[in-house]
Amino acid sequence: VLDWCFVPDTKNPKHKKWAHPIFTLTLGFSLLLLFCKYLSPKLMDIMGAQEGRIPSWARKYVPGFLIFYLGCLLKVKTGAWGPVALYEFVWACNLAFVVATYGLLNNKPSLVGTSMVLISIDQMLWYVDVLAYLLFKKWPIGVAKYLTWPEINMTKKIFSMHHLWFIPLTFYIMKNSGGLKWESYGISLVLSAFLSYFSRATIPKNVEYKGQDVYLNVNLAYEVWKDVKIKILEKANSFNPAFRLPLLISVWNTGNLVFFVLLKWAIGYLRSRGQK
Repeated sequence: VLDWCFVPDTKNPKHKKWAHPIFTLTLGFSLLLLFCKYLSPKLMDIMGAQEGRIPSWARKYVPGFLIFYLGCLLKVKTGAWGPVALYEFVWACNLAFVVATYGLLNNKPSLVGTSMVLISIDQMLWYVDVLAYLLFKKWPIGVAKYLTWPEINMTKKIFSMHHLWFIPLTFYIMKNSGGLKWESYGISLVLSAFLSYFSRATIPKNVEYKGQDVYLNVNLAYEVWKDVKIKILEKANSFNPAFRLPLLISVWNTGNLVFFVLLKWAIGYLRSRGQK
């Protein structure tokens, strides 16, 4: 039973059927909700932090929108890749919707901030990639290059655009919720490590589905994303797995720290301007 649950063998037929992907997504969602409900308050206590207040409009309207969008995303992806698509929902950029929704429904701006910080390195670099491609037809980073993969049709491209609008949405909410605080970064450190190790334990690097090789590498659990051609990071792919994953988590969180500081400053600056 443990082998079936936690040994992600690429060639195992369980990955092409519904049972294991459903198990993985259900377990991942359940652990994430338990994290939000029980562990994040403990982390807040350890950091000596207190929650602010989220505007009523955000608590009333945004959770429904995020849930609806996730439902549409699920339909689009499973329509293309069947059960394999459920593994993709364990990506941090998708689970950030769950964290943000929980934070909004429970009036916890620390978790809304966590959802933004958790994916900040990826989604901030999307702006660099997309702008460079529109101007020069080049992907300088590579995080968004998969938009040009032949298997990515227009519908899939449209439902990848949350990489461009999720940070502005949560940015505006945090601007009106007391600002972005260090506790959000602290919680994201723990959450990013959990997601990486969970992905490594349950999801294979790639799966062959209907004659097509579906590249997963969810939460960079196996290697640097294949389109990111930064030599110093590519060297990590040759390291022993026991060392590689902690290293990639550290790189992820270091990048998140840089963008956390920038976002925190920008939100603080706009708040100070609004108070004058």
